[in-house]
Amino acid sequence: MNSPHRRFNPLTNDWVLVSPQRTQRPWLGQVEKTLQEKMPQYDPQCYLCPGNARAGGEKNPQYETTFVFDNDFAALLPPRTERSPQRSISAPETARNETARNETARNETARNETARNETARNETARNETARNETARNET
Repeated sequence: MNSPHRRFNPLTNDWVLVSPQRTQRPWLGQVEKTLQEKMPQYDPQCYLCPGNARAGGEKNPQYETTFVFDNDFAALLPPRTERSPQRSISAPETARNETARNETARNETARNETARNETARNETARNETARNETARNET
């Protein structure tokens, strides 16, 4: 379809206008030539160059093509490989644990409240029975 039309976006529950013919209009703006900067092949101070020390202290291999670096200061840590009592907990797992703790606390509070109410009712009933017994004995 190469004419303006509407499409339904189910994520936002909205209709979106699409104008694919706009990509065919001529460009009248300025086109700049890219400058060919003369970059050094090797910089001894660059922490990403082959053989140099990284920001985290590790030394880079002598790579000659594209190389994939591990993030020295990643926001998320990789999972532990050794078995240890401590382990990182994901955000959803943390939320589930927090929800379970809150639910347990609410249940404990409800049980305590029920027990207090039951104790108060029993004490009230005993006091009422004692008052009635005393009133009968006095008459």
